[in-house]
Amino acid sequence: MISGFAFKHQRFIIISIDESLTDASGCSIDKLVHFMQNLGNNFQLNLIDRSIAYVENEEIKICQFSQIKNLVGAGTINQDTPIFNTFITTKGELATKWVVKASETWTAKYFKPEASFA
Repeated sequence: MISGFAFKHQRFIIISIDESLTDASGCSIDKLVHFMQNLGNNFQLNLIDRSIAYVENEEIKICQFSQIKNLVGAGTINQDTPIFNTFITTKGELATKWVVKASETWTAKYFKPEASFA
């Protein structure tokens, strides 16, 4: 199969391409983004946004990237909070790194203790 898609958790659209058969060029990626934007507009949905998905009390929650620091400060998201890693790039990563602890993502920077100067 050259390309495919899947729906996960009634919330995520996973789109893939077999790059051993064909390359994902900049033009094809741009066309896909425009297609998703148009599809979203037709259904009055934002299918491409700057958000992060995490699990809280066995429920998938969504927040904007700009809210992460506040959620960490409030204790809503901690180092062990499951985060959906939307930066994966391979089928293998989808199988092994799709949901990881917050401490294993870019959000880890919010868990580092402030440097103290004595």
